[in-house]
This record gives sequence, structure tokens and C-alpha cells, in this order.
Amino acid sequence: YEKNAVIHWNKDLAQNALRTYIADNVTIDSIKGENASLDEVTTSLSLPRVVTDENGSKRMWSLISWESSDENVIGIDASSQSTADTRFDPYIGTVRRSVEDKTVTLTAVFSFQYAGYDEPEISFTKSFDVTVKGMGEELKNEMQRQLNNNYTAEKFTYIGSKQPIDPEAVINDVQLLIPKNTGIEGYNDYSFKVDCDSEYAFVNAY
Repeated sequence: YEKNAVIHWNKDLAQNALRTYIADNVTIDSIKGENASLDEVTTSLSLPRVVTDENGSKRMWSLISWESSDENVIGIDASSQSTADTRFDPYIGTVRRSVEDKTVTLTAVFSFQYAGYDEPEISFTKSFDVTVKGMGEELKNEMQRQLNNNYTAEKFTYIGSKQPIDPEAVINDVQLLIPKNTGIEGYNDYSFKVDCDSEYAFVNAY
């Protein structure tokens, strides 16, 4: 007489293995990329999907996913894993700097891959606080330079005719520039607003 039995993994031991063999190998130095530390980040981070052992073999029994507390500052980009040969390459922690310093929490979720289909998920988490360095006056000066060089009256046209206007003799409604037509680099990173201080004209959308 034979009877099959399903023996689940010991969750505590599995989580301890995740911490000891996987999470402890994901460190500040292993994710900081070209940055000197996580306290003054200015460029992309390298966020592993798997870790390797001392022989360079991937420890596939645990896959790592990443979460960002503010994806507008640090996004999790999986574009580097788009082929069969690269699907276990690191995620890219894409950095978007603003005027002021911003602190973001990155959380690595280590998932145990040997758990059965009818077994509760076994995982372990580890978090890193990352400070993305603000650009301050550097950013303001760059924004002003781009506006001065790209958002110019020579690009304005009349609505309907699309003919260029003469800034010294405007005779009809003017089509203002939508962001993608300004020529400003990274226009999606900015919001645009146009004001008018004349009693003879007003701004209505673009």
C-alpha cells in the first residue's frame, strides 16, 4: 500500500536561507551603480534580480523584485531584461532629479522559488533609503537656458493658417507652443504655463 504525502517547506528555515544566502549579498555597494553612496545619488542604480554564489553561478532558487516608495523620483525599469539571455539581468533604478533632495525607500522582495503551487508564498524583504541629490540652482539655470534658446516668438504661428507671426504686428489669434514643439529636451519632465500681462490679449490654453 502506497500513499503520497505533501511536505511543505519550513517557512522559518526558508526565510533564514533567503536572508543568509540572498539578502545579505544585496548591499549598498552592490546596488549603488556609479554613485559614491546612497546618500547623494545622481545616476541610475543597479538592482539585481538574482544573486550569484562564490563561483559566479546564479542562485535561481530566489528571484528578487523591487518596489519604490516614489517612482517619480526612482523608477524600476525592467527594459534590460527583454531577451532570453538578459531576463535575469539587474533592473535599472532610473533616477529623476528635482530642485531639492528627495529620499526614497527601495524595497527588495526575495521570493523563494521552490515553494509548491498550493503552498503559501515564502519571501523576505530588505529596504534601502536612497537620497536623490537635488540640482538646485543648476536645474533652474538649465531650465532658463532651454526656455531662452527654444521657447521663442519666431516659432509662434497664427491659428488656422499656420503662418509665422510678426511679433511687432500681430493681427490674429496666436498658436502657442505645445511642449513637444518647443525643442526643449525632456519636455515631459516639465509643466508649461504662459501668462499675459496685457489688457488687449489673454491666454486660452495653447
